[in-house]
Amino acid sequence: MRGLTQAKISSISSQNLSTNSKYVPIDASDAYWTLMVKNCKDIRNEIELYVLDALDVDAHARVHRHLHSCPACQTLERRCRLLICAFGQQCKTSPVNTQALRERICGASRAHIRGLRQQNRFQYYALAAKSVAAVFIAIFAVRCLWPDTVTLAEPSKTVWQKTDTMGTEHDLAVRDGMVFFLQQQENGAFVTAAQADSGTVLWQSALPSLGYLETDRQQVYCVTRSGPRQIELAALDLKTGQTRWRFGPERGLYPLDRSWKPSSISPHRLCWIAGNRMYGINALTGNVEWQQCLERERRLSRAQVMRGKVFVAGKRSIYCLNGQNGMLNWQLDCQSTTDSKTHPLLGVGRRHLFVATDASSGQSRIQCINLRSRECCWDKTVPRVTQLQVCADSGQVYLRCQGVIALDQKTGTPRWQVEARGCGPMTVCDGLVCFVDQSREGHLVAVQRANGIMAWHVPGLHSGQAFLKAGNCGFLKTLDSTVLAFAFEH
Repeated sequence: MRGLTQAKISSISSQNLSTNSKYVPIDASDAYWTLMVKNCKDIRNEIELYVLDALDVDAHARVHRHLHSCPACQTLERRCRLLICAFGQQCKTSPVNTQALRERICGASRAHIRGLRQQNRFQYYALAAKSVAAVFIAIFAVRCLWPDTVTLAEPSKTVWQKTDTMGTEHDLAVRDGMVFFLQQQENGAFVTAAQADSGTVLWQSALPSLGYLETDRQQVYCVTRSGPRQIELAALDLKTGQTRWRFGPERGLYPLDRSWKPSSISPHRLCWIAGNRMYGINALTGNVEWQQCLERERRLSRAQVMRGKVFVAGKRSIYCLNGQNGMLNWQLDCQSTTDSKTHPLLGVGRRHLFVATDASSGQSRIQCINLRSRECCWDKTVPRVTQLQVCADSGQVYLRCQGVIALDQKTGTPRWQVEARGCGPMTVCDGLVCFVDQSREGHLVAVQRANGIMAWHVPGLHSGQAFLKAGNCGFLKTLDSTVLAFAFEH
């Protein structure tokens, strides 16, 4: 329920609850049609309560009989049920007392319906939309009355672990009940696939890898070495680990620390960054569809994709490219105040773009850019940031510093802050922000995304390079070359 934002409400309303239906006569008789219209006026006042199963026996039977003979009212009933189903999907991550919720919605609906009965016949065409508004008012009331703390799944035990793993926070991926990581062997590190629930190894690649793992529905992508100080992007079959293709830039030397794992533009197209070059690659064949060289830049952020556009930040500018052909849509000067060797960090929300660059005195500069006007909405200095993350369904931007900070996307105002030692990555999932706090004996900590209140913690973990959650399993990659798998139980 807490994840139901205004944007989602608007989306549900516009897609599923359109009230432009027209009456379709089922009899040519004018007398019969007049009677049906009169009956519809009364029935439509009760359809919401009928869907909620809140009518008495006689009223329920009367509405039920009418729906069998009136296609227009049947359409309204289906739309009401779509609303309830859509709302139910939003409530999956936060268990709700359904009986209490139903009583609140019924109460709001009855009061609203009494007012509607006093309106003239032309206002009945807007009945469905107004009833939906009443339901959302009830939802808002429930949301205000519900306690801030919610019951969330938390890890109960460690079910398996793998040692001799390699790499950084970029070298752990999860897809379709499998977890992928680098396993050290005598002749190098190799991508390994294991069953998420049991840890059983399914395959190990024949191609040595440098990591930077990413997946889609068919393939696992990794970076490999093609020569001294030269790297390639390789695609492995998701089910077997066999190498499908390898792509290497035609010229230039690209150290590993100037690369990123690829970003998906569409189901069949990737964007990969090596040095100051961006490549649009066919995900099925490995062929280059476009490339763009940003000559003024030395280090680029990882590419972020939204609505077919590719965004990337450098030390000098922010760039927006057409994801289909790689053409530069616009460029916005954004001079960094220092000549740091670290990468800029980039996050893209629905209406804003966020860039983090190094500032003086070991701090970071955060800029918020309006995507429509391309103007800077706010600019502030914060403790040194090692990770920046934006979620499409949240009004906050999350920063990993020594602790974790949540800023309001529109104003940059701090919403909450959690102190924690270390600068390991954070993960945003299931309405939570997860990270490792190295203080005392060390904890894997999860706080609620909305307010920063602790949801659960796992003690005895001094380090963490990556934490991912998929279904009822969570995976933590530690600095001591171990991958731990946790079981989550409600």
